[in-house]
Order: sequence, then structure tokens, then C-alpha cells
Amino acid sequence: MILFDKTMTHSKPKVLVEAYECSPARSHAPGSAWQILSRLARSYDLWIITEQTQYRDEVTEHLEKDPALAEAMNFHFIPRLKKGGFGRRRPALPIREILEYRGWLQRSLDLALALHSKVGFDLAHHLRSNTFREPGYLWKLPVPFVWGPTGGTTLVPWSMLMALGWRGLAEYTAKNLINALQLRFSWRLRRALHNAECIIAQTTQDQENFRKIHGLETMLAHEQASEPSMGKCRSYDGTRKLNIAWIGRCITGKAMPILLKAMCKQEIKGRTTLHIAGDGPCLAKWQRMAQELGIAEQCRWHGWLEQQKTLDLLNNCDVLAFTSLLDATSTTVMQSLSLGVPVICLKHCDFGDVITDECGIAIPVKDMFSAIEDFSVALGSILQNPQRLKVLSKGALSQAGKYSWDHLAQQIKEAYDIALAKPARSEAPKKIRVPMAYFGAAAR
Repeated sequence: MILFDKTMTHSKPKVLVEAYECSPARSHAPGSAWQILSRLARSYDLWIITEQTQYRDEVTEHLEKDPALAEAMNFHFIPRLKKGGFGRRRPALPIREILEYRGWLQRSLDLALALHSKVGFDLAHHLRSNTFREPGYLWKLPVPFVWGPTGGTTLVPWSMLMALGWRGLAEYTAKNLINALQLRFSWRLRRALHNAECIIAQTTQDQENFRKIHGLETMLAHEQASEPSMGKCRSYDGTRKLNIAWIGRCITGKAMPILLKAMCKQEIKGRTTLHIAGDGPCLAKWQRMAQELGIAEQCRWHGWLEQQKTLDLLNNCDVLAFTSLLDATSTTVMQSLSLGVPVICLKHCDFGDVITDECGIAIPVKDMFSAIEDFSVALGSILQNPQRLKVLSKGALSQAGKYSWDHLAQQIKEAYDIALAKPARSEAPKKIRVPMAYFGAAAR
């Protein structure tokens, strides 16, 4: 479905971007894509393929208010086949969602081929994706191909699986095995990787995995970034309770029990208040756990909050505790740095790259019991030395400046420059159909 159609000659490079999730009105993945693309539009003419059902109205409304931006951002929408929307309660292995997304990507290729025959792109970019498993099909176009930031190659540490309970142990053992097999043997993944002029990895662990398993060097750019102007330096005098924020979906992989058990340690108990923003299948279980541990009065369960209310909650806390074992780059962590709120987390996935001793406390990943003890020690270090919070807050603001949206967009631009410097392929792969039906009519 076509929102704008610009086929006149352009002096700027013409780039086709596949961004399933993209919206100026949201955070997380849709907001990340918008933040990046709206900045790239200063240097490139963009044709962007996006999912229609969720994002068309939001994109259209924004561009109608910003004609200058609309000139450089030419959106095309493809609806997903499933009309009901994706709920927060997802199965352990969401096969239906995976197949739906793959079907959308195949239809995106059809549209991309049709557009290329009319526009003649200089570059194609599969922007982000849920994980490395779905590289899309734009690498089949006869133009340089960029993929990323992509990741998800890092497994949940085997030594930490017991922190997830028996059901979580079974679920994430299966996911680890499937990830390992797909990373090594997926034919489509190999084709995409070896047809990309530039691959952007989300984390240094992803970089290492691509290097070891596929022999490929990649750029590093995190999928989320910060807003340095949001923050303020905060302080803590030790006379009140330490306010801790925990934000996310209540699912096993987020591993909140690590924090709950750390809070019931004798030196911590009664000296902190935990504010939880989120819901999900584990919510009731974790509430019962807090009761059994004797810390229910220290926990404030806020439920699922809208974006601004989540930011307000985070801004009123002293530290963010991030216990997740599976996120590559977290919006919440970047928002925390933007606000000047130090982060306590496991040194795993992206957090080992972003959270340093200057802006937070990154805990080495050993085993469940060590993680509980180390979270307790980290909280105790601030309770015993309240001035440390101010030092870490200043560090958080400084770190936010290094990971801004402008910096991330510049990294993507550098990837484009690398790809554009390479010659275009002479032809598309054989037996690829170019359906012209998409040119029949604009979206109505």
C-alpha cells in the first residue's frame, strides 16, 4: 500500500528500508526505527516498507504535520494477515507469529522488487528484526544490502537457567538449542549474511558469534539509544528508603526473583522500596513470592503503564534494577541513562557493553546464587555510601551522551557509506518474480 509516490530524479542516494515496526508515536522497536530513519532522511531519500495495521495512521498523521520530512520519507504499507493483533501473553514458541512475519517479509520482497524496477534504488536495508533468525529477503535485490542492527545470538547462560524455575528451565533450554542450531545451519541466514555488504551487530557478543561461526566481521551499533537532554543529576542522603525501579514484561526470562531474593537479605530488608511497572503471566507468581519472602510491603505493583507514566515512575526512582537474561538492547536501560538514573544489571548481552563502573553496576554472570548475592551487595554499596549514587548519576548522564540517537543514526550512515562504495550486483537472483500489480493503485 502506497502513501506517497515520488519517482522524480533525486540527487541524494535512494535507499529502500524494510522496517516492519516503525512509528513516531511509540517507543521500543517502532520508536527506534523512527528515530533512526527520521535522521537518515536528512542525507537520503528513503522508501520505507512498514506494517500497515498498527502503524499507518500514526505515520500518516505525523507526516501530514511535517511536509519537509514527508518529502524524504516515502512510506509503503503492507498489512499483516492476522487482524487481531499480538497480545502480551505469547507462547513459549510463537510459531504462528513467526510464520506470519515471514509471510509479511515475502510480500515485502514482492513490493520491493516492483518498486526497484520503477525507482532504481542505490541501497537496500533490512532495519533491525526480532532476531538474527529473520533476515528478510531484500538481499535478493541487485543493489548493495545492509542488515541490522541485528542480534539475539547470545544464549541465556546455562548456569542461570535455574533462576527461571522449572518451566523457564524447559522453555529456555529449548530456545537455547534452537538458537544454536539456527545460527549455524539456517540456509536463509547464511545467504543473507554472505550477500550483505555491511552487517550491523547489536552487541559485542553478537559480533563475536558472527565472527566465530560465520567468519564475518561486523559493525557494532546498539538498536536503542538515549535522549541526553532529558536527565538531571540526582542524589541520595541515606535517610530515606532507596527507591528501585523494575520495568518490563512479567515473563520468566526477565528473572525478577533474583531481585526479590536480593532484597530480603538482612542488610537490605526494610531499607528499599521496589516499584514494578509491568504485567504478564508471572505477575501473580512474583507477588506471592514477595509475600513469602516477607517483602510485600516494600513492593509497589503499578501494572502496565503508558510510556510517559513509565518515564515518570523511573524519573522518581534512584536506581533501575534490570534482571533480564534475554534482552539484546533495552529501551528501559537507555531511558534510565537519559534520566541520569544509574543501572544495576547483569553483565550480559548489551548491558555488558553499555553499563560501566562509571554509570552503574554490571554484575558478572556466574550462577543464580551469585547473582542474588551480587545484587544484594550492589544495593548495599549505595545504602552504605549514599554519595555513590550522585557519582553514578553523573556517569549515567555522560554515558547517555555517548549513545544518543544522533550517534546511532551516524553509525547507520557509516554502514550505508561502506555499502554504497561497493559496486552494485549486475542482476537479481534467478527465478525471482517481479509482480507489477502493486503499481495498479495507491492505498485507498
